[in-house]
Order: sequence, then C-alpha cells, then structure tokens
Amino acid sequence: MDIATLIGILGAFAVIVISIMLGDGAMVFVNVPSLTIVIGGTFGVTLCRVSLKHFFGSFKIGMMAFMHKTYMSQELITEAVELATAARKEGILALEVPRHRPSVSETGH
Repeated sequence: MDIATLIGILGAFAVIVISIMLGDGAMVFVNVPSLTIVIGGTFGVTLCRVSLKHFFGSFKIGMMAFMHKTYMSQELITEAVELATAARKEGILALEVPRHRPSVSETGH
C-alpha cells in the first residue's frame, strides 16, 4: 500500500470527524435520502454507460490506489530514450506504430 494514499485518506477522515465534533452533531452532516440519491444515481448512471464486466472491474482498478507498485527506473529511462530517439529520427507519428514487431515464428512469414 502506498503510504501517501493511506495518509491522505486518514487525514481527510480526521478532518471530517473533527468538523463534526466541533459542530452541532453528526446528523447535520448526514442526510440519508441525499446519500441514497447520490450513490444510487451514480451506480445507476454508470451501469447505463458501461458493461457489467467494466463496472465490476472498476472496483479492482480503484483498489490499485492502495497498492504500491515499484517501477524499475532504469527500464523506464531506457524506454523513454528509445521513444525520444524514434520521434527525433522518424517524426512524432512514428510513436503511433506499435513498437513490438512480430517475429517470423509469430506471423508465419
């Protein structure tokens, strides 16, 4: 888990809880019908726009915010240099062509 994500979420919740405690109480901040309309409407409209597969896949993507993935910086630098070289020599449109060229064994010719 990325520590910055965790700190950000916990900090946001702390600010909300402190605001509630300093105010008139929790019910000033909670309106169940409004919450139902917002959350239910969001899910409903999202389901109208995307397939069920993509809808449930979005939760997996959302969880990626909590997973920390380390990238190999040297590999990223090498790839960036290769892309910059291709763009400089062949023009920016050369970057639209897939970089992976299938081998003879993959294509059969």
